Amino acid sequence: SSSSSSSSSSSTIYIQKLRADALGYLNNETAKQMIGFDHLMVRLVTFIDGQIMGKLSYKSPALLRDLGAKLALMDKSLQDFPHNDMAKRNLKWDLSNAEKEITQKMASVADLQGGARKTKLIRAFLATYREFAKNLHTSSELRCATIHNDANDYNVIVTSDGTQVAGIIDFGDLVYSKLINNLAVCCAYAMFDQKDPVSGLVEVARGYHAVYPLQKMEIEILFPLACLRICHSVCASAYEATIDPDNPYILVSARPGWACLEQLSCMDPSKAIDRVFTGLRVDDGKKSLGSSCQVCHGSGCVAS
Repeated sequence: SSSSSSSSSSSTIYIQKLRADALGYLNNETAKQMIGFDHLMVRLVTFIDGQIMGKLSYKSPALLRDLGAKLALMDKSLQDFPHNDMAKRNLKWDLSNAEKEITQKMASVADLQGGARKTKLIRAFLATYREFAKNLHTSSELRCATIHNDANDYNVIVTSDGTQVAGIIDFGDLVYSKLINNLAVCCAYAMFDQKDPVSGLVEVARGYHAVYPLQKMEIEILFPLACLRICHSVCASAYEATIDPDNPYILVSARPGWACLEQLSCMDPSKAIDRVFTGLRVDDGKKSLGSSCQVCHGSGCVAS
């Protein structure tokens, strides 16, 4: 649905509606003042009342569950969306490309304060993701769909009282990819600024699963994928900062991203995955594979 209303319900999610009659170009003088280019194509979209989720000081479990439910509602609505053109889009922010993107940009992390430690974290989380990914049957068995692909906390609009999700904005990263990638991206940011990051992921997954049930292999890979997205985000921030160091937008997710990785670094990933299965009340039917710590692998955490 599309609307400017601030009301919301568990069965409705508002998205911005493109005003096709208002497409056009800013004149050269205005464009130069704004971004320094000779011209700039603009589009006008409808406004969604509310506040940005990323600016909330507290995100309740109920709000996170509602976020998961609204994302699931969007995914269900898009399941029959034509994807022929989307399948041709090769997007760096597609989580399927995250390993490559992280590898290419990891060198920039070494130049950050605490760069050696941060690099070790990234390598450890990459190794954990690969360990779990290889133990899935085959990636081709994971469902694919056209997905929003960027439900980070600054693209989620919540009601003025902060109790419900009003809408999700910014479809610029729309892509045809693994369905679970959409939830994983959302869960990555839901873990930010939480005393217990995994609890944030579980609440979002609970809300999603109640509306659009997840497959067991999707549940199995959700936590490692969410961690992979955080790694991609902080590596991209480090890389972009070398190109445009005065751009504050680049660092929006860097501080909470690194803090979250530190929180998760000594957590047994298999236990985190088990918590997701338990939270969704799904029997995993087997013991998840994983090591006791994503950094030290049982030999004593480097964070201590």
